[in-house]
Amino acid sequence: MDRHFRDQAQPIGGIGTFFTNDVFTSEQKAAGIKPLNMVIKLDTVDFGRGPVNVIKLSDEEGKHCGDPQTVENTKREMDIR
Repeated sequence: MDRHFRDQAQPIGGIGTFFTNDVFTSEQKAAGIKPLNMVIKLDTVDFGRGPVNVIKLSDEEGKHCGDPQTVENTKREMDIR
């Protein structure tokens, strides 16, 4: 994906646990305060030419996220079955 989109965007692996849970102090951890369990998923992006749908492809068919038509178009364009 990186090679395919390198000239259009800078793909990243994702925004996950470290990004949202790296603010706890050792005192908070010792007090039993648990970090949030959440995932942030993008919906659209705008690179200056109007909004574009964003999707997440998964190894598991039922776990793709985003606009279904955009998922199918992307899978077809990238020859993913």
